[in-house]
Amino acid sequence: MTNPRGTSISPLTRRLIAAALLVLLAALLFTSARQESQVFDESDHLYAGYEYWKHGDFGTNPEHPPLVKMLATIPLLSMGLKEPPPFPAPFFKVGDFVNGTQFLYGGGDADGLLMRGRAVVALFSLALAVLVYLAAGEVFGPLAGLLALGLFVFEPVMLSNGALVTTDMPLACLFFAATYAFYRFLKKPTLWRLALCAAAAALTMAAKHSGALVLPTLVLLGLADYLAHRITFGLLREEGNRLRTLNLLQLAGALAAIGLVSYAFLWTVYGFRYAARPGQLVLTPALADYTTQLSPAKQGVILFFARHHLFPEAYLYGWTDILQIAGTRATYIFGHLYPDGQWFFFPGVFVVKSTLALMILLVLVPFAGVFGRRREFLFFTIPAGFFMAVSVGSMLSLGVRHILPVYPFCLVLAGAAAAVLAARSVAGRVAVGALLAFTVVSSLHSFPDFLAYSNEAFGGPANTW
Repeated sequence: MTNPRGTSISPLTRRLIAAALLVLLAALLFTSARQESQVFDESDHLYAGYEYWKHGDFGTNPEHPPLVKMLATIPLLSMGLKEPPPFPAPFFKVGDFVNGTQFLYGGGDADGLLMRGRAVVALFSLALAVLVYLAAGEVFGPLAGLLALGLFVFEPVMLSNGALVTTDMPLACLFFAATYAFYRFLKKPTLWRLALCAAAAALTMAAKHSGALVLPTLVLLGLADYLAHRITFGLLREEGNRLRTLNLLQLAGALAAIGLVSYAFLWTVYGFRYAARPGQLVLTPALADYTTQLSPAKQGVILFFARHHLFPEAYLYGWTDILQIAGTRATYIFGHLYPDGQWFFFPGVFVVKSTLALMILLVLVPFAGVFGRRREFLFFTIPAGFFMAVSVGSMLSLGVRHILPVYPFCLVLAGAAAAVLAARSVAGRVAVGALLAFTVVSSLHSFPDFLAYSNEAFGGPANTW
């Protein structure tokens, strides 16, 4: 067992182990979710999704695009639920949360409604686990795929958010799917692979506002891949330059197609309608009034898009909301309360909330030979690094779930490092086994309250505030 891409485990056994891990993941998600009460915005999301289906009212919870909320409420449509009477409020957020609370608890089966919505989101978690397994296996070998999947199944951050009716886990799944599909497209450019990548990117855009980061991420990946792998050697300078130009033009065309499909699909989920609310209904406050707290430059961009109807009104409300709260909320981390956002919040919560095994294996990545494989290294570091950098710069300080898209890439790299370590020696296999066993114990110790998890370096859930 000297090659990390090879393993003595037969393909059938690997598939059975992977299937068992996925069943275990589903069991952990279901049994923990059914014991957890509603988190802050689940009622709002369920109510909003129901309103989208019934009335096309995208002015309900415009802070997030409609896709995930609509999918989560599909199991609710056949239940004959009664909608609460609209709550008059001078601010749309107040009305949304009051109506959401009445919607969830007014019918007497709040647990049943929550579990139906959570079951839909859990499917995204299972899909992401499969993608992590496939990506790590294809790029770094079958053993890396199994190890990455095992780390995923017991990573508390994935378990705690894996079945909540929020936009975060679907975003993580779709963001990873888009970048993985783009990797496969660049390896073997075909129309089918381009279409698959465009579809994944479009779904990512419609899942959450930060899903818009998928497009610049793909641009960065394309340029990095071009510079690292498309420079032709051994040819005359003129011929090499000609071939490089053609490749660059093809790349630009592919990225443009992905962008156009994503833009068109965003309008599709909003019903190709600019107005946030149907009929004569309006949002309070109006968009022009809501943007007054933005800087003149940001306000100018939002209102320009609005005047020319370049994006749906509800989508622009969401961006206005994000830009307003950036850096304005109090932050509590490492025992200190700060009056506003802090740049080190997201790196801090990553260190506190991630398992020690994941972080140890990430530290070992430079010794796993990944740097020698430029394309693979770029495709699993640029998306995570770019998303984290933008999150740090946003100063939002809203919780670890807002950097959830970083985790799949980290899990793949950690699985690759673990596979190399296990393939080198018996001691390496013992070390990897010990790390995995420690992760299982550490994670399950928090069951079913994975949201409260912190690793042992910070005292565990009972001693971390």
